[in-house]
Amino acid sequence: MRSLIFLLCALLGASAQLQAAELRISGLEDITLGEVAPSSSTLTRRLRACVSMTPAGPFQLTAIGNGRDGAFALSNPSADVYQIPYEVVAGQRAGARSINLLPGVPHGSFSAREPHRDGRCRPPELSIFINIDARKIGQVPPGRYSGQLQLIVSPE
Repeated sequence: MRSLIFLLCALLGASAQLQAAELRISGLEDITLGEVAPSSSTLTRRLRACVSMTPAGPFQLTAIGNGRDGAFALSNPSADVYQIPYEVVAGQRAGARSINLLPGVPHGSFSAREPHRDGRCRPPELSIFINIDARKIGQVPPGRYSGQLQLIVSPE
């Protein structure tokens, strides 16, 4: 009887350790580029997001665009053949190496802390940079271009 009780306690302990982490991403907003003219520079917009996890730990980030095969691209709804590619770069700490994200490929090296009691984000925040080669804008007809970027966070 004693060994049966021990086995049951061991199984209960193992199931508690296998419990899924609660992972949240917040602070995401639409990015508006506004009216953009072709130039020789890179157009960059930054989005700050808060990723928290209970318990704290590492996570991976996957980005998927709405271009062909998940590519990062802005398109004109009336002429879908014209697309403006863009680059997605993610990082967490100032001065630390940022990661160029590839469509549909999970990237690790990110860390999440437990959420603050009052709901504020604890550093480090996740910074997402959208970079558009402005020369590409001159290669498509004028019009309204838009796109979607899906960000998926998952525990490592």
